[in-house]
Amino acid sequence: MIIFITLLLSVSATKIMAQQVQRNDFILSGKIATTEIASLEINLFNAEAKLIRTEFPNQQGEFRFDALSKGAYYFKIRRGQSDLYNSEVIQVTDHDIGLPEIRINEQRLETVVINKSRPFIERHDGKMILNVESSLQNTGGSVLEILGKAPGVTIDGNDNVILRGKIIF
Repeated sequence: MIIFITLLLSVSATKIMAQQVQRNDFILSGKIATTEIASLEINLFNAEAKLIRTEFPNQQGEFRFDALSKGAYYFKIRRGQSDLYNSEVIQVTDHDIGLPEIRINEQRLETVVINKSRPFIERHDGKMILNVESSLQNTGGSVLEILGKAPGVTIDGNDNVILRGKIIF
């Protein structure tokens, strides 16, 4: 009976020591300084670029990744589909690693103007389309000058429009 109890205690002690050796009690924490904390997410990756965990900062911008193993990690701070910050690789070897404050400077645009112009010549289904507005903006020329730039069209000295060798007008 004494041998059985001794054996049972030694097996239990081995399990407890093995669990202590394998414990994941490393912590990585930091603070983000930006105006809109609520919509941020922080994704933690290991050295093989595998997502380990995602956290959200609290109202003060603080975040914390608990129960990490020793190793190399990096993180990305995102808003929606945009990466706002990519950290360097961090070697987690101490039990509690506090990062310096992370400043995210975002610039917001008041006005966005999108200008799109059509090309001078477009081809669709065997047709050729001349976009005159594109040419007039660029050259400031007359209609005859614009037609003279079209493929297969020439303008002679008498201002006759000739399309592939035939006088049109």
